[in-house]
Amino acid sequence: MAGALGIRLHVVPVDPNYIAEHAVIVAKCTRRRDYIELRNDVVFLRALEEAERLNCHCILLGDGGDELFAGYQFMLSLSSRELRQTILRMATRGRYPGLELAECIGVKAHAPFLCDEVLEVVMKVPVDCLRAGISEGKELYTEHP
Repeated sequence: MAGALGIRLHVVPVDPNYIAEHAVIVAKCTRRRDYIELRNDVVFLRALEEAERLNCHCILLGDGGDELFAGYQFMLSLSSRELRQTILRMATRGRYPGLELAECIGVKAHAPFLCDEVLEVVMKVPVDCLRAGISEGKELYTEHP
């Protein structure tokens, strides 16, 4: 994604000590206590903190990408109608920890996949463009020869 946008990739390591030390703030901000969710969400927190430290003026999150572009394995077996309903439900009522954490720690971030205009376009895209087959999702993310 960084290459496509013409920006430098900045890798932010997250070690087990950081996870242990910051799980409390993640639980407070997201109001979730499931260990797997906390472990995953602490990565968002770390990236947001690093973006703030680097004085980033525009933080774009990928929240909503998997939900809109059939990025979950279970979505591949849904009928076209069920997939559309699932995308709409997840886009409007999904859990987006990146946005939750950004708001909680006072960092301004945006999730462009979750804007109404993107959802409207996705709902018009043929289902075959969202998933190519039974073992692939996120078809719109891939480059075709």
